[in-house]
Amino acid sequence: MLPSATFEVVSALEERRLLFPGLLIQAGAEAAYPDSSLVAHLVGYVGELTETERAQRRFATIRLGGLLGKGGLERQYDDSLPGRGRASALSR
Repeated sequence: MLPSATFEVVSALEERRLLFPGLLIQAGAEAAYPDSSLVAHLVGYVGELTETERAQRRFATIRLGGLLGKGGLERQYDDSLPGRGRASALSR
């Protein structure tokens, strides 16, 4: 796994995809907060949507495995805090 791959790295891998059988390039969300250790308890955290949460109407439009705020400000403002995309290169 190569988290936070740059655009250049992802592009190079895409161009040579046939050379890497089983390569999976997957976009995900990532957030970075300055001085996060000082405010972690306030900021909260995100996690993957579970099947139990998916049954709730509020989360009906989020696909299984999608990220949502689980605690703190991340949860309070989940609807208005979109994640920023990042690419991860995975090899199976």
